[in-house]
Amino acid sequence: MQAPQEAGQGKIVIDPSIDSIVKQVYTNVDQELLVTTVDKVQICLMQVFQGMQLGSAWKTPLGILATLLIVFPTTAFKDWGLSKSTWEAFFLWAALLSIIWFLVSIWKAWRSPSPSVEQIIDRLKKKSLGVTEANDLYIIAAGYGAGNSRREVAKQLNDVIVDNKLHILVGNQIAGDPCPKVYKNLVVKYRYKGREHTKTFNESDDLDLP
Repeated sequence: MQAPQEAGQGKIVIDPSIDSIVKQVYTNVDQELLVTTVDKVQICLMQVFQGMQLGSAWKTPLGILATLLIVFPTTAFKDWGLSKSTWEAFFLWAALLSIIWFLVSIWKAWRSPSPSVEQIIDRLKKKSLGVTEANDLYIIAAGYGAGNSRREVAKQLNDVIVDNKLHILVGNQIAGDPCPKVYKNLVVKYRYKGREHTKTFNESDDLDLP
């Protein structure tokens, strides 16, 4: 059978074996098409996963802090290797550090919230355009690798700048591994609001600009 078709559409061929059970075929396949590259998708998804991890990172210090607050009032400190006052001071410092860790985790989670599905798609659309030198934040040059064996990744970094901010984990996912089995770093030369800066980030570090 021949399916109904709108003006400008080609014919849709139905397998003869199912022709007898198909009464009518409606076509509605108009879709938006997003063309991007694998490395951009990888970097974008990595940013999403980082945001998710940051969003839940506060749970660990809060759990430690809660444990210390529960245990401290009921603990009878004794001179076990160290004096009683030293153990008390140790617990107090541990509680203080947990509070600082908790507050820092909350601040990071607030600064880098996990994007929604719509925001991820919007980022991929914008990233296909990249940034220009007119932006407040612009990566002039970026060499990833070790010694003289480096790969230029300025374009990849510029592609994932969002709202004049760049946050990414330094690693091979940016543009491959230029020197396998060697500890690498990333040297970034960038311009922010008219002033040039250079920073070095080690592999597995968080790159956070500006």
